[in-house]
Amino acid sequence: MKILMVIDFTQWSHTIIGSIAFLGGIIALVTKKGSRFHIIGGRVFFFGMLYASLSIVKFMIEEFRPLAILLSVATIYCMLTSISALRHKRKYSKLIDTILIIFPIILFAFATFQLILILSKISLGTLARLLFSFTFALMVFRDFKRLKSNDKNHLFFIKRHAFRMILAFGFAVMAVLRIAVKFDFIDLEFSVAIPMLIALISAFYVEKKIEKLL
Repeated sequence: MKILMVIDFTQWSHTIIGSIAFLGGIIALVTKKGSRFHIIGGRVFFFGMLYASLSIVKFMIEEFRPLAILLSVATIYCMLTSISALRHKRKYSKLIDTILIIFPIILFAFATFQLILILSKISLGTLARLLFSFTFALMVFRDFKRLKSNDKNHLFFIKRHAFRMILAFGFAVMAVLRIAVKFDFIDLEFSVAIPMLIALISAFYVEKKIEKLL
């Protein structure tokens, strides 16, 4: 009975806090970068999604969902390295990036293994796994590049921050469409492949136009 009560509370708090975090993410995306509203929205998104992602562990008692774990780990990793980018002048920033690099490596290995399993089929599921593999491989490459470089260019870290926060929001969208909300008219693979593609395109666009958006 106590376990069921804990799960029920976690489900409600996960939904409510996750929804508030999602709203904060939208505010951070649509407001001027560096503005007060952008910062507040970003903080609401960060702390809300951190709780929502960690609370997924409770749901695993009822049903083990590999995708839920992947999206949660990817979201937390992107958010932490994104915040670390804003604090790149502090000594612990590079240490955090060094420790966290293990996560995109694991995520890449998992996504690539899943891709190999269905490589003979051409579908949105194949595209989703391909996009996951590409995204995590790109992150591993950029993380190693960041660790080897002593670049102190502030704009580089602003781009890193923006790119990863947009991807974190994209992973959150996937979690909502694939796990939290279930619509019969939305294909399960469609709810992952399309958001992932949109998130990547948006992240590359903002990264390229970041100076105009500041």
